[in-house]
Parts: sequence; C-alpha cells; structure tokens
Amino acid sequence: MIAGSVPDTFVGSTLLAPTMGGNPTIRQSGKFGISRRSSEGDMAVADCTEILQRFEAEYPRRTALSEAERASLNGDFDEAMRLIANFDSFAEADGQLKKLCEIQEVMAALAFKHGIELSSRQREIVREYDRCDDEAVRRDAFQKIKGAKYPWRIAE
Repeated sequence: MIAGSVPDTFVGSTLLAPTMGGNPTIRQSGKFGISRRSSEGDMAVADCTEILQRFEAEYPRRTALSEAERASLNGDFDEAMRLIANFDSFAEADGQLKKLCEIQEVMAALAFKHGIELSSRQREIVREYDRCDDEAVRRDAFQKIKGAKYPWRIAE
C-alpha cells in the first residue's frame, strides 16, 4: 500500500474506493456500468459479484459453492425478478433487466469457467438469458417474468 493511501473498504456488501480527497466513492460494476447503490436491484448484483470474486480468489482450491452462496444467488435472482414484475412496461423494466443480465453472467462464469454445477433452474436461466445484451432477449424475458413462466417464476 502506498504511504498515506486508504484501502478499499466494504460497507455492508458495497465496495467503497477511496479518492484523493479521502471521500469514498462507489465503485462501478458490470459491463453496463451500473453503480452498485443506485437502486434496490443493485445490491443483488453486488452480492452475486462478490460471490464470484470470493470464489475466484480461492480457485482452484475451491470447487463448489456453499449452500449459503447458492441460496444467495437464487435470492438475488428472485429479488431482481420481483422488481421487474412490478413494472408495467419493458421501457421501465429495462434497467433492472440489465442488472439481471449481470447476475446471469456471474452464474455463467461459475458454470463454464469454473465447472460449478448449477441447479436445473439456474442452468435454464443461464441458457435462456445468454444473449441478454440483445433487446429482443430482454423483452422476451420481461414477458416471461410478467407471465410467471418457468424458469422465470419467482421462487416461493
């Protein structure tokens, strides 16, 4: 560490990065450049991103997710879908659908990069939402979430 510098710190599950003036700033995450604290759905993205970062820091010594991590991924995905289901239009939901994409990308990295076995529902979501950068795929997912179609049905 450079003398006089302040290390990155976590507040809850949010990584704060110090600035030259000493005031922390919120780090950006994901390919969409979404701030981790800009809305409710961002905490789910931050949580699942941290799961992947922890896993990668311990890989290859670690070959499986804990039950708590699996439950957290499912909960994050369900929470994002709950938020999306409350929107009346695709235009309103698109920001949350992009956040859902980041969660899908974490699950895909765990499955394909690290060989982690996903649940059947998680595998379906990874497969169906693989092209989430495409607006047509996000529109289709929005309709499936609104219609509560498997695997887009919110777990109870």
